[in-house]
Amino acid sequence: MSVIKRMLVFFTLNFCVILALSTLLNLLHIRPYLTAYGLDLSALMWFCLLWGMGGATLSLLFSKTMARWIFKLRVISTDTQDEREQKILSITETIARKMSLPKPQVAIYSSSEINAFATGPSKNRSLIALSSQLIASMSWTQLSAIIGHEMAHIANGDMVTMTLLQGVVNAFVMFLARVFSYILVANRNDRRSSFPYYFTNMVLEGIFMMFALPMIAFLSRKREFRADKEGAAVTSKEQMISALLQIGDKVSKKRSYPKSYQSMMMHNPQPQSIAAKLFATHPPISERVRRLQSG
Repeated sequence: MSVIKRMLVFFTLNFCVILALSTLLNLLHIRPYLTAYGLDLSALMWFCLLWGMGGATLSLLFSKTMARWIFKLRVISTDTQDEREQKILSITETIARKMSLPKPQVAIYSSSEINAFATGPSKNRSLIALSSQLIASMSWTQLSAIIGHEMAHIANGDMVTMTLLQGVVNAFVMFLARVFSYILVANRNDRRSSFPYYFTNMVLEGIFMMFALPMIAFLSRKREFRADKEGAAVTSKEQMISALLQIGDKVSKKRSYPKSYQSMMMHNPQPQSIAAKLFATHPPISERVRRLQSG
């Protein structure tokens, strides 16, 4: 039943995004890019920019709400009477003060994985989510390091940066795919708006995105290294290494979260083939530990 609910939420949100962007296209009077005279590059540019960046911007603005729905997050109340939750809030407040950040909301989600993530459209509207298994399995020093890592993501604006980068990439991929699709079927004017054009466009979008994803994954891995280093700076290097090793020992290869959220997690296990490493959003735990030890 939970899978059905997640799918329903996913399709509902995507329908709302499509409806909002379609309405915006009409309000801005952005005309069709395929005309009787050929390809209107100006209209195509605005179309791709709106769909590429617009979708990313909307997902960022509603990222907290979407995460709460999908993960069934329970935000810890500031007046909670649970001693463990009080301790978690206290640790978060201490680290936020050290980083000169507003205190984020902290939430818990039920999962058998040891994992965590940060989300939110800005530093003032951020949220850190901790899995129930992470809280149950980690010591307070390890948990502090994990919270420090997620707070580093918030401090560096990683959620905003990666989301908007994906939007820019989406826009470029859409633009290039449509231009090349038009060139390939340019001599078939009567079929320009039919199956050959749209099929070619779909194939080219997939090919261009395959070339773009390694760049996004590379930047994501760099930000994980940086978050480890800055999280260790506000706790300690030993605490961060201990926490990473604990995650590495316990993590399950079977994800209990949607694939679209994999780049947000504290750790996202990937196959170790050369091809898989190019698309990995997170470095291997062993490499993250090695960087901390040598840093």
